[in-house]
Amino acid sequence: TMDIGTFRLELPEGYEERLFDPDALGDIADKLLPVGGSAPDFSLETPEGKVITLKDLRGNVVVLDFWATWCGPCKLAMPGVQRLSDKFQGKPVKVFGISTWERKDADPAAFMKSGNYTYGLLLKGNDAAEAYKLEGLPTFYIIDPNGRILYASAGFLPDKEQEISEVINK
Repeated sequence: TMDIGTFRLELPEGYEERLFDPDALGDIADKLLPVGGSAPDFSLETPEGKVITLKDLRGNVVVLDFWATWCGPCKLAMPGVQRLSDKFQGKPVKVFGISTWERKDADPAAFMKSGNYTYGLLLKGNDAAEAYKLEGLPTFYIIDPNGRILYASAGFLPDKEQEISEVINK
Protein backbone atom coordinates (compact mmCIF):
# COMPACT_ATOMS: atom_id res chain seq x y z
CA THR A 1 0.00 0.00 0.00
CA MET A 2 1.03 3.57 -0.64
CA ASP A 3 1.14 6.33 1.89
CA ILE A 4 -1.43 9.02 0.95
CA GLY A 5 1.12 11.60 2.17
CA THR A 6 3.14 10.83 -0.95
CA PHE A 7 0.55 12.76 -2.94
CA ARG A 8 0.23 15.69 -0.55
CA LEU A 9 1.78 18.89 -1.87
CA GLU A 10 3.70 21.09 0.54
CA LEU A 11 2.34 24.61 0.60
CA PRO A 12 4.99 27.21 -0.31
CA GLU A 13 5.84 29.58 2.52
CA GLY A 14 3.54 32.59 2.68
CA TYR A 15 0.66 30.86 0.84
CA GLU A 16 -2.60 29.56 2.22
CA GLU A 17 -4.76 26.74 0.94
CA ARG A 18 -8.27 27.65 -0.21
CA LEU A 19 -10.74 25.30 -1.82
CA PHE A 20 -12.57 26.61 -4.88
CA ASP A 21 -16.18 27.43 -4.10
CA PRO A 22 -18.26 28.47 -7.15
CA ASP A 23 -20.78 30.09 -4.78
CA ALA A 24 -18.01 32.40 -3.56
CA LEU A 25 -17.84 34.03 -7.02
CA GLY A 26 -20.77 36.12 -5.80
CA ASP A 27 -18.63 37.34 -2.89
CA ILE A 28 -15.87 38.39 -5.29
CA ALA A 29 -18.42 40.14 -7.53
CA ASP A 30 -19.72 42.07 -4.48
CA LYS A 31 -16.30 43.72 -4.18
CA LEU A 32 -16.33 45.00 -7.77
CA LEU A 33 -17.33 48.56 -8.63
CA PRO A 34 -21.11 49.06 -8.36
CA VAL A 35 -23.40 49.02 -11.38
CA GLY A 36 -24.58 52.57 -12.05
CA GLY A 37 -21.36 54.13 -10.78
CA SER A 38 -18.78 55.94 -12.89
CA ALA A 39 -16.15 53.77 -14.55
CA PRO A 40 -12.61 54.94 -13.71
CA ASP A 41 -10.75 56.34 -16.69
CA PHE A 42 -7.67 54.42 -17.80
CA SER A 43 -4.85 55.03 -20.23
CA LEU A 44 -3.47 51.79 -21.71
CA GLU A 45 -1.40 50.89 -24.74
CA THR A 46 -2.17 48.51 -27.58
CA PRO A 47 0.64 46.17 -28.72
CA GLU A 48 1.32 48.71 -31.50
CA GLY A 49 1.89 51.47 -28.91
CA LYS A 50 -1.38 53.36 -29.49
CA VAL A 51 -2.74 54.83 -26.24
CA ILE A 52 -6.43 54.14 -25.54
CA THR A 53 -8.34 55.92 -22.77
CA LEU A 54 -11.85 55.23 -21.58
CA LYS A 55 -12.67 58.90 -22.25
CA ASP A 56 -11.74 58.41 -25.93
CA LEU A 57 -14.31 55.60 -26.12
CA ARG A 58 -17.28 57.74 -24.99
CA GLY A 59 -20.32 57.25 -27.21
CA ASN A 60 -19.68 53.50 -27.36
CA VAL A 61 -20.65 50.60 -25.17
CA VAL A 62 -17.30 49.28 -23.91
CA VAL A 63 -16.74 45.65 -22.93
CA LEU A 64 -13.65 45.03 -20.79
CA ASP A 65 -12.31 41.53 -20.20
CA PHE A 66 -9.47 41.56 -17.66
CA TRP A 67 -7.41 38.42 -18.36
CA ALA A 68 -3.94 36.83 -18.31
CA THR A 69 -2.14 34.30 -20.51
CA TRP A 70 -1.65 31.93 -17.52
CA CYS A 71 -5.35 32.00 -16.49
CA GLY A 72 -7.30 28.85 -17.47
CA PRO A 73 -10.82 30.33 -17.06
CA CYS A 74 -9.69 33.40 -19.05
CA LYS A 75 -8.73 31.13 -21.95
CA LEU A 76 -12.14 29.44 -21.76
CA ALA A 77 -13.84 32.85 -21.97
CA MET A 78 -11.88 34.13 -24.99
CA PRO A 79 -13.84 32.38 -27.79
CA GLY A 80 -17.03 33.95 -26.40
CA VAL A 81 -15.39 37.38 -26.18
CA GLN A 82 -14.35 36.98 -29.84
CA ARG A 83 -17.95 36.06 -30.82
CA LEU A 84 -19.21 39.17 -28.98
CA SER A 85 -16.68 41.31 -30.84
CA ASP A 86 -17.77 39.76 -34.17
CA LYS A 87 -21.48 40.05 -33.36
CA PHE A 88 -21.28 43.78 -32.60
CA GLN A 89 -18.79 44.63 -35.40
CA GLY A 90 -19.76 47.91 -37.06
CA LYS A 91 -21.95 48.94 -34.11
CA PRO A 92 -20.96 51.44 -31.39
CA VAL A 93 -19.53 48.64 -29.23
CA LYS A 94 -15.81 48.32 -28.41
CA VAL A 95 -14.46 45.06 -26.98
CA PHE A 96 -11.08 44.95 -25.23
CA GLY A 97 -9.11 42.30 -23.44
CA ILE A 98 -6.95 43.95 -20.77
CA SER A 99 -3.86 41.89 -20.07
CA THR A 100 -3.38 41.93 -16.30
CA TRP A 101 -1.03 40.43 -13.70
CA GLU A 102 1.14 38.88 -16.41
CA ARG A 103 4.41 37.04 -15.91
CA LYS A 104 7.51 38.94 -17.11
CA ASP A 105 8.06 36.67 -20.12
CA ALA A 106 4.41 36.62 -21.24
CA ASP A 107 3.48 37.79 -24.74
CA PRO A 108 -0.27 38.52 -24.71
CA ALA A 109 -0.25 39.77 -28.33
CA ALA A 110 1.34 36.54 -29.61
CA PHE A 111 -1.07 34.53 -27.46
CA MET A 112 -4.09 36.31 -29.00
CA LYS A 113 -2.69 35.97 -32.51
CA SER A 114 -2.11 32.21 -32.02
CA GLY A 115 -5.78 31.83 -31.03
CA ASN A 116 -6.99 34.02 -33.94
CA TYR A 117 -8.45 36.53 -31.47
CA THR A 118 -8.86 39.87 -33.19
CA TYR A 119 -10.66 42.01 -30.61
CA GLY A 120 -8.79 44.89 -28.98
CA LEU A 121 -5.87 44.16 -26.68
CA LEU A 122 -4.63 46.57 -24.01
CA LEU A 123 -1.39 45.81 -22.18
CA LYS A 124 -0.10 46.24 -18.63
CA GLY A 125 -3.52 46.56 -17.02
CA ASN A 126 -2.39 46.21 -13.38
CA ASP A 127 -3.25 49.81 -12.42
CA ALA A 128 -6.60 49.56 -14.18
CA ALA A 129 -7.23 46.25 -12.39
CA GLU A 130 -6.67 48.02 -9.08
CA ALA A 131 -8.96 50.92 -10.04
CA TYR A 132 -11.65 48.42 -11.08
CA LYS A 133 -11.29 46.49 -7.77
CA LEU A 134 -10.32 43.16 -9.29
CA GLU A 135 -10.07 40.16 -6.96
CA GLY A 136 -9.55 37.55 -9.67
CA LEU A 137 -9.51 36.80 -13.39
CA PRO A 138 -11.32 36.92 -15.67
CA THR A 139 -13.36 39.95 -14.64
CA PHE A 140 -15.80 41.57 -17.04
CA TYR A 141 -17.16 45.10 -17.07
CA ILE A 142 -19.59 46.71 -19.49
CA ILE A 143 -19.57 50.50 -19.59
CA ASP A 144 -22.31 52.58 -21.19
CA PRO A 145 -21.69 55.37 -23.76
CA ASN A 146 -21.59 57.95 -20.92
CA GLY A 147 -18.98 56.12 -18.84
CA ARG A 148 -21.32 54.46 -16.33
CA ILE A 149 -20.97 50.83 -15.31
CA LEU A 150 -23.77 48.65 -16.72
CA TYR A 151 -22.40 45.27 -15.65
CA ALA A 152 -19.62 43.83 -13.50
CA SER A 153 -18.88 40.14 -13.12
CA ALA A 154 -16.00 37.97 -11.88
CA GLY A 155 -15.15 34.46 -13.03
CA PHE A 156 -16.16 32.49 -16.08
CA LEU A 157 -19.22 30.35 -16.63
CA PRO A 158 -20.49 29.16 -20.04
CA ASP A 159 -23.49 31.56 -19.94
CA LYS A 160 -21.25 34.66 -19.66
CA GLU A 161 -21.26 35.44 -23.40
CA GLN A 162 -25.09 35.34 -23.56
CA GLU A 163 -25.36 37.46 -20.40
CA ILE A 164 -23.01 40.12 -21.78
CA SER A 165 -24.77 40.10 -25.17
CA GLU A 166 -28.15 40.74 -23.47
CA VAL A 167 -26.74 43.68 -21.48
CA ILE A 168 -25.27 45.21 -24.65
CA ASN A 169 -28.57 44.77 -26.53
CA LYS A 170 -30.47 46.59 -23.78
